[in-house]
Order: sequence, then C-alpha cells, then structure tokens
Amino acid sequence: MHLANADSFAVDDCILLVSSENFRGWERREIVTAILPEPLPIPDDLAQVQKERLPSIEQRYFNSSHYRLVSATPANHENHHLKVVLAPIRFYDYFSLSPAFDVLLLIGQDRSAISIRQKYGHTALSYSDDETTSQIPAPISIQCIVVTGDEQIVLMQRSKSVAFYPQHWSASFEETMDAPDPAHAQKGDKDFFDGAIRGLDEEFGIFEEAVESVKVLSLNVEYQTLSVDVITLIKLKLTAEEVKQSWLLRARDREEASRFATIPADLNSVLDVLMSERLWHPTSRMRLIQFLFQRYSVKEVVHTLQFDQRKE
Repeated sequence: MHLANADSFAVDDCILLVSSENFRGWERREIVTAILPEPLPIPDDLAQVQKERLPSIEQRYFNSSHYRLVSATPANHENHHLKVVLAPIRFYDYFSLSPAFDVLLLIGQDRSAISIRQKYGHTALSYSDDETTSQIPAPISIQCIVVTGDEQIVLMQRSKSVAFYPQHWSASFEETMDAPDPAHAQKGDKDFFDGAIRGLDEEFGIFEEAVESVKVLSLNVEYQTLSVDVITLIKLKLTAEEVKQSWLLRARDREEASRFATIPADLNSVLDVLMSERLWHPTSRMRLIQFLFQRYSVKEVVHTLQFDQRKE
C-alpha cells in the first residue's frame, strides 16, 4: 500500500475518489443517477489517435456499449445523496487508447513528444459538478467483492483469454457497466446496482433472489486503465460451495475465470491474504481492505496492521 501523488488514499494501482461515510456503503436509494443521451467530446489529438488505431481494433473486438462517469457530487449537510452523472461510451472509444496510454503519441506545449497519460492523466481524478471531468474516455467498472452466507469471501482467478489482467486474482469479479444497445438487444444498466446484479448472474449464474444485500462502498480510479471503479459489496444467502457449483454449472461467462477459491471473512484471515504474495487484479486489495473498513472500522483495521508490524 502507498499514498499516491494525489490527495487520495491508494492501494496498489487503485486511487480513491470518494467513499461512503466510514465505508458503511451506499444503498440504492442513496445514489441519484442521471444519464446523458450523447457521448462526451474528447480532445482533437485523442480523436486522431483513435482514428489511426481503430482499424486493428475493429478486426478483433466487438464494439459493445458502456457508460463513463461525467461527474460525482458527494453527500453534504444539505444533500444526503451521492449524485452521479453518466454518459454513453463504446468499447472502441476507450480500447483504442488505453493500451497506448504510455506511448509517446502526442505533442506537448514545448513541441516534444509526450504520452496520453502525461498530457491528460491528471484529469482522471477530476469528476466534479462544475463541468470538470476526465479528458480521457474510460468506462465504469463495477468491482464486486462477494461474501457468502457462511462468511467466506470469493476469490476468482481470471482466465488467460480476458483482455485485461489475465491470470490475476480478483476479489471477487468485475463487470463493465452496460449502456442500452437496441441493435444487440442490450437493455443497459440503470445504475451501479443493476450492473452488480447482472454481473453476478453472468459470472456465477446467481439470481437476485439469492442476494441478501448490495452496497456501494466507494468510487475509485484504476491507474493503468483510468477506468472508474465502483467498489461494491454483495452479501449472499448462499454458501461458498453453492456459489462454486452455480459458477461451474450455470455461469454464462464461465470461461472468463479459471479457478475458484475462498477465504474466511474475518479480520486476521483477510489481512494475511492481503500481505501474501499473489498476482492480484489491481483493485482486489483495495476491495478487501475496504471490506474490512466497512465491517470493522478504519480505526480497528489500522490498529491491527500497526500491531502486526510491531510484532515483526
């Protein structure tokens, strides 16, 4: 863990934008979602890079429809809701840029060659209601941590075939937020909670009836892709074994993960896994530590970490 070069808490490559109070989690009624009908414009030089890279992307990938974050207004003494504004974005819009974020493709003010991240990366932490938002198109990813009825946290190893972070371990799954796409009978997600429930069905074959609760803990930015990651805690009524069997037998996206594992959802067990050597998805350890914050409080988790360090 480290503090990023920003006024935010960060774990690995995941930077906190805004969190619920004491990470207790927002329920559906506590987040107001507005959706713009049209995509946001991007700078001309980024549009030119998109145009040049698009032919190779079109040959390999389907141009699915998603959402990006336009603004996020945290709750305050006058407004008790988190307000978010979203806009549509296509897969080609961001995947034509994200693999090349650190390639010297643009021209800086001194006419030297610079990367997309160097020129526009700082705007990825700007999602305010004063019309200041990220200049780089990036999707919203619902990053879910699943806790079973018998108090186990689900870990999944991503397969070799996924576009991002193959063979990395996730706690527990990720789902890009869908926008409507009538041409492919895609209804779209109305809010973050819809995306989480849909992802649970697609990744594990688990229906909403098996869900005890869903809470959004925070909004974050993933450094590598600059996507906005919505860390979401899903509590299930099912046991870990029932979740595993559902994944093996009913999951539509079964091939996206290669291995299923669990860890006990108690403070010391999770901290042990956090500190172990494992190839983690860049937001997984942030998800695990925010789960601990939500369950045990920030103060207790930090105290335990400090105590463990003193023992060493």
